[in-house]
Amino acid sequence: MNRHRRSAKNILYSRRQVMKSLIFLIMFMSGLVNAQIPKTLSYQGVLTDASGTAVTDGSYSLTFKLYESATSGPLVWEETQSVTVANGIFSVILGSSTTLNLLFNKQYWLGIAVDGGSELQPRIQLTSAAYSLNAQSVADSAVTGAAIASGSVVRSINSLTEDVNLVAGDNVTVVNDGNSVVISTTGLGLTFPFSVTVNEPDRPFNIVNIGLGGVAAFQTLNENTLFPVLDITQRGIGVAGVFSITKSDNFKPALEATTKGQGPVILVEHKGSAGNLAEFETLSERKVTISRDGDIIAAGDLEIGGKIIFGDNTEQTTAASSNGAGWLLRGNTGIDTSNFIGTLDYLPFEIKVNDARGFRLEPAGSGTFFSPNLIGGFAGNEVTNNAIGATIGGGGLNTNSHQISADFGAIGGGTKNLVSARFGTVSGGSSNTTSGEFAVIGGGEGNRAVATFVGSADFGAIGGGKQNLVSGRFGTVSGGSSNTSSGQFAAVGGGESNQASVDHATVAGGKSNRAENFFTTVSGGELNTAFKSHGTIAGGKSNSTEAGFATVSGGQKNLASASHATIGGGELNTASEIHTTVSGGKNNAASYFYDTVGGGRDNVAKSSESGAATVGGGERNQAIGDYATVSGGLNNIARGTESTVSGGDFNTASRNYSTVGGGRNNIAANQGATVPGGRGNHARGSHSFAAGYHARAIHNGSFVWNDRSVTSGNDSLVSTANNQFLIRAAGGVGIGTNSPGFPLEMGSGAHVTTGGVWTNASSRAYKEKITNLSTEEALSAFQNLNPVKYNYKNETDEQYVGFIAEDVPELVATKDRKSLSPMDIVAIMTKVVQQQQAVISKLQERMVELENRE
Repeated sequence: MNRHRRSAKNILYSRRQVMKSLIFLIMFMSGLVNAQIPKTLSYQGVLTDASGTAVTDGSYSLTFKLYESATSGPLVWEETQSVTVANGIFSVILGSSTTLNLLFNKQYWLGIAVDGGSELQPRIQLTSAAYSLNAQSVADSAVTGAAIASGSVVRSINSLTEDVNLVAGDNVTVVNDGNSVVISTTGLGLTFPFSVTVNEPDRPFNIVNIGLGGVAAFQTLNENTLFPVLDITQRGIGVAGVFSITKSDNFKPALEATTKGQGPVILVEHKGSAGNLAEFETLSERKVTISRDGDIIAAGDLEIGGKIIFGDNTEQTTAASSNGAGWLLRGNTGIDTSNFIGTLDYLPFEIKVNDARGFRLEPAGSGTFFSPNLIGGFAGNEVTNNAIGATIGGGGLNTNSHQISADFGAIGGGTKNLVSARFGTVSGGSSNTTSGEFAVIGGGEGNRAVATFVGSADFGAIGGGKQNLVSGRFGTVSGGSSNTSSGQFAAVGGGESNQASVDHATVAGGKSNRAENFFTTVSGGELNTAFKSHGTIAGGKSNSTEAGFATVSGGQKNLASASHATIGGGELNTASEIHTTVSGGKNNAASYFYDTVGGGRDNVAKSSESGAATVGGGERNQAIGDYATVSGGLNNIARGTESTVSGGDFNTASRNYSTVGGGRNNIAANQGATVPGGRGNHARGSHSFAAGYHARAIHNGSFVWNDRSVTSGNDSLVSTANNQFLIRAAGGVGIGTNSPGFPLEMGSGAHVTTGGVWTNASSRAYKEKITNLSTEEALSAFQNLNPVKYNYKNETDEQYVGFIAEDVPELVATKDRKSLSPMDIVAIMTKVVQQQQAVISKLQERMVELENRE
């Protein structure tokens, strides 16, 4: 399973863009507290299956490994995390469980495995973001000479092995003295051989080397005839003293100071012919330092009171504290609450960049009992209406500035966002507005959490998206476009143009869906509407629920218009009475209590009194009677109570308990009548049975089975009386056999001949233990037979002659003595007659003999 895609980088990039302003604020605050660099990495990705579909939401075990190679080893770091995946997207912090003890001074590749499976290919090459961890090695600004490559900079002149060239320029003349140039680092003077020139009007301030000649000049470079100057003086009260650089015996210029007026000062005095001030300026990227006895003056040892005059004659008050300690740009140590950047009065404090305001702190009241307003980003961002505790992290543009007009409001970034109620928050995005207390907008564009009456939008939340609206208390829109949550606790998950307009209504997503009553739910789809309370639509298009607790699971243009009615899906289906159900299909209707249509097309379940009619499926079937059932087929009707048509086409079960199993054009038209199948069969008598082809059981209790042997004329077999059992089977009726050779044949071999004679089975193949019947046994049984006359009790008008089973001799009696076998009587009579015939034959012979004697 391919659960990783490189598109995760795009996702991560877009999220970074969204949070850009917030990250700026967080980084700014982190710098103030000097937080350590975390040894972790953020990583996001997408898990999909082999077809590119996002995996099921849930928790997955992901193993992350770092290698020094794209295809082999070595493995330098590994950890496994349980990661929550939603819509395929996951986000992790690498290093959460196993510390990232790597320097990130070389290339690394990331490998990922899912749920203990093989590692996904290819490995992912880490980009520059991870290697920023290498910056921790200089976190204390301790860059030493050893950290700089040899030959890159000049660290020491004494140890140089390469040539040092000092090239003359406009402002200095270089004269070599032998093979050495010495720059002293001690004393108050400067030893250097300079060339000597006279002061010139266009160079108003010169340092003159009186000894060896040559001039090194500090001068203004502006060609303005007013000669811009560098002024180091105290202007105002008193007269400044003067310092000058003069030659000493060892060629080190000395610094002299005099005092004039009310205090000692140092005055750099112009000695030229024009102007009265001088300018110090560096001509390269090197810095100017102020030192004492060779050491740079530390913080606290230098105090600049008064004002600094810039080249454009603007003034800036210095940042010296009352105890003389300054605030160093490279960091400070040993500070306390008396050392700070800020104000001591009820005035705002600003930080600028490129001469434009980048951050502003506004006091919110006297003393420390009130939270100040923090305003970052565009200079036009503002906090109005005397609000306190407000925060604007950044963002804003000309004509698209942020505004907060209520206490403790917050805007993270973006442009043109507005917070006008207490504790409201807009994290980012553009043109977002919240006027509900404690309301939150995560981002996006044109989103509004606004009150239509006092307090209506309080605690509302919009995650993002575009043009979304929350106007109900505790309402939520997670994202999407043009969605509306206007009821209390109403929620829209996303999508487009969805509405959750009453309390506790929910639309999860989709487009143009509406949840318009209490506790209604539309999970997705398009143009679905849940009108009544507790109604539910899972998805699909143009579906509706118009009664409480009604449900439409999906499909298109389905309507569940009665309480607790249910439609599973399909198209144009209707469940219009309490507890009715249409599972699916098209244009099906369940229209009375508890009626059900499983599916199919144009089917109707419409009972009348008790309800619970069922159509399983098929097309144009109707279950009209209470508890009636049509399982399927085409154009079948179950009209009677508890009637059933199992399938087939054009079948009808029209009376109570009637049944048609299937087939075509069959009718069960009386109570309990049954047609199991076939074609054109009618069971019209009560509890009648008609099967086969054109069988007509039209009398009560009649059973008619008709074959297809008659192919012309009147081919029907029709009952003529109640309780008949009629069979037309041209191929014979078999009982105990599947291949009858006679109109009726038993499995024992007995049968009725075509001529209508009953014939017992008598084959030797059916018999065993065969012995001859003795004359004595036959004569004894014969002599004990008692022929009688009688009629059967259920047939009083017919007289019979025969024997009583209980009275016959044992030889011809059956086991239960309830019946007789005629062939048994015939057998003993045959034996007796045979014996009698033998006697007769002997007597005849005797008579002939006697006659011959005469």
